[in-house]
Amino acid sequence: MPVATLGEWLASQPGEEAQALSNAFLTAAGFAQFGHGITTETLLKDGDRLELLRPLLADPKLARRQRVEAGRAARARQGQFDRWTRNR
Repeated sequence: MPVATLGEWLASQPGEEAQALSNAFLTAAGFAQFGHGITTETLLKDGDRLELLRPLLADPKLARRQRVEAGRAARARQGQFDRWTRNR
């Protein structure tokens, strides 16, 4: 079972396909292994699932806040009671 770091593995990939893969890795916001964030110094083994992470499109807290406010506004337009804001 060969073991290498993520950085060593990226450097060892030959061919055109590896060039495309390398470009994808350069533009990635980060890496994960089985859903857990890793760095280029993390050891990889045969069978490990390597994931490329893309940059966030929106701040998760802000996006959730906007969804909640939109739902509250929709309920207020329908005349439904909002227990959290007391229809303020």
